[in-house]
Amino acid sequence: MGIDIHAFIEAKPNQESSIYYCLASFHLSRDYQLFDILGNGRNYHSPRSEWETKAFIESRGAPKDMSVLVARELYDIVRSSSNPQQNEYPNHSFWEKDKCILYSVAEQRLKETKAFWGEVRQTFNLEFKCCPNDSEWATWKTVSKPYLHSVSYLQYDEIIQALKANTIHIKQLSNDYVALLNYFKTLIDSKEYYDIRLVFWFDY
Repeated sequence: MGIDIHAFIEAKPNQESSIYYCLASFHLSRDYQLFDILGNGRNYHSPRSEWETKAFIESRGAPKDMSVLVARELYDIVRSSSNPQQNEYPNHSFWEKDKCILYSVAEQRLKETKAFWGEVRQTFNLEFKCCPNDSEWATWKTVSKPYLHSVSYLQYDEIIQALKANTIHIKQLSNDYVALLNYFKTLIDSKEYYDIRLVFWFDY
């Protein structure tokens, strides 16, 4: 059984916005050295004394302002009732009911795995260029899926620095990683988006 990376590019539509949107998700090949350079993806399973490489920037954890589309891949919604009302679920177009679990189930997951609590804020003003006020937000308690770990996020320059620190040139990477970085750089150069970042984690 191998380790995989789950990677997403998020950005804000303008400088005033407090909303991150998911612009792309990537199915990337296994590169365990790169996994460790980005976020100790393989190291997670080994004592530090056995690490051959380590993350250039230690894992930062899940960003609190993560986009809903990315959050639903990392979390399950925690609900308080076995017979929830309609408004106990986020917008159904974003979050399916089978991703919602009871609080007691979430607590058990925390005891038995390395899952962690989280929080998701969803806006009901779904216009991409809008900046909704606080009355248009709903906050949902969440718990991470039990088989995911080492959540972090990086800017483009931080990824390039991490590669250089390990004497790796972009051309040495497999095509899927090159495509990701090229897309990332294109978004930056377009100046159409702000605070662009790569959000990622690994599975067992």
